[in-house]
Amino acid sequence: AVVSTQSTGRHSYFCYSFVLISETVTMIHQYLLLFSFIGVQLVTGKYSYTLETTVSGDTHSGTDSLVEARLHGDAGRTGWAALDKSWVNDFQTGSHETYIVESVTNIGTPLCVEFRIDGYDYLLLYSTSLVNQKLPKIKMMAYNTDRVKLSLDYTEGKASLKLCQNECSKLLPLSESQWLHNGTVYDLESAQVTDG
Repeated sequence: AVVSTQSTGRHSYFCYSFVLISETVTMIHQYLLLFSFIGVQLVTGKYSYTLETTVSGDTHSGTDSLVEARLHGDAGRTGWAALDKSWVNDFQTGSHETYIVESVTNIGTPLCVEFRIDGYDYLLLYSTSLVNQKLPKIKMMAYNTDRVKLSLDYTEGKASLKLCQNECSKLLPLSESQWLHNGTVYDLESAQVTDG
């Protein structure tokens, strides 16, 4: 370490240049790159989720664009996570991929997976599944029954797609703008009249 001192009146200022720290950070960075290269995954979050995706077998259904996912459950949702394995050509026609998504958020019981794409090369997903590794016996499975394509080209698809096990889950998380009164049904035959 290199230390230099500068005095002005009653105060002394110390300037430190930690060469050793810089070298240590560089060495850690090299180890992280090595771990990434040989396929070792470092745990970066508190909760782990197993996400599986299947691309449609239709011609040109795959993409080379970046695809991200956000996981939804009955207790919350994660942030966006890039689905991009090192040395793998993800999301090719007919491919089935498994991803481990790490998050500091516990989503609870899995309900939906939201996908978004960052490119004009469209993607047609066939299905997805999600397991919270804290609840390994509960598996959420959803299908792209409407065959919605993911693309930033709005003439051929949508920029994001939310696949859920049931339609009600698509509304989560709820906000005031999603509340709607659909009507009131009165059963006049069984009504009772009281003096009030």
